[in-house]
Amino acid sequence: MMPLALSTSLAAALSLGSAQLTIDGETTTHEIAACAMKAEGSMPARLLIEETDLTLNLVRADHMQSISLIRNNKNWTASRLMIGESWMDKGQPSEPIIIEWGESIRVEALLSSVHGANDKVMKLTAECG
Repeated sequence: MMPLALSTSLAAALSLGSAQLTIDGETTTHEIAACAMKAEGSMPARLLIEETDLTLNLVRADHMQSISLIRNNKNWTASRLMIGESWMDKGQPSEPIIIEWGESIRVEALLSSVHGANDKVMKLTAECG
């Protein structure tokens, strides 16, 4: 119960335009480079964090959710497709990775890598503003 209270209080401390990223238990705060709560033209709703050593790209559409994380020159990803009324991950029923999309954004995902690196447990809380 305590970790939930801790993560809620940390999320409340975020300022507009910032995000808190937890990867394998390590939490860091980042400035949001771009955020669109709704699709614009051919671009889906999205959130981007772009720094020297970290790039995170989160995309949301009615039928698809995708996250890509580049860190230390390695790429980890997760995606979900809505097929019928169920979210699917690699052909298996799954939970969506985007938990909340509104004034606050909350994401929880197990990221996989094609580089043979270990999977990463990732949580993101963001305030787009």
